Amino acid sequence: AVNHALGKNLIGAFYQPKGVFMDLSMMESLPKREIATGLGEIIKYGIIYDADFFAYLEQHADAVLALEREAAVHMIARSCEIKAAVVSEDEKESGLRRILNFGHTMAHAIEKETGYIRYNHGEAVAIGMIGAADISARLGMIQEADVARVEALVARMQLPTKAEGCTVDAMYRDIFHDKKTINGKVNWVLMQGIGKVTCRNDVPEDIVREAMAARIGK
Repeated sequence: AVNHALGKNLIGAFYQPKGVFMDLSMMESLPKREIATGLGEIIKYGIIYDADFFAYLEQHADAVLALEREAAVHMIARSCEIKAAVVSEDEKESGLRRILNFGHTMAHAIEKETGYIRYNHGEAVAIGMIGAADISARLGMIQEADVARVEALVARMQLPTKAEGCTVDAMYRDIFHDKKTINGKVNWVLMQGIGKVTCRNDVPEDIVREAMAARIGK
């Protein structure tokens, strides 16, 4: 995917990999911030597809952060399995594959408003996931306890929970340039529970703005 002045990943093509290879010793050479950045996307897989995997991350947070071998192998393999399962069912992102974008609508707005400098992608996604969970709760789709679990795990994995340098008005404008926005309607990936999400394009503006305001740090 190629970024465009109007937003991230707006131009691209689809090519599926023959395999995925991860060198754990190379991963161990990464700065801690980069490890946390990757964990933002890994948390996402638990939320969108596998409640047991989300619980595993909660219960083994120390081992995950330390990249202990058993934890590292499990979280990487499971993440690859989930993505492969989703992509194989929906190669061109016409339906199911959209769930991989959980947290990304707000994340892309955060990245744009901070010049793609202040936050790494996984950090912005982490904030965006809490925002999407918040929207889900405001719509009555999940309980506040689910939002609390998402925010607690994000924080435990040493990721930010709020974005600095953003305004609600600017972020709200930005979401209409997201690739998931079709005919002026934003397709939000929202939670039905830990491990299950759905897409909705009928989220009222006031709810989006309230959730965005709650994610802006001071």
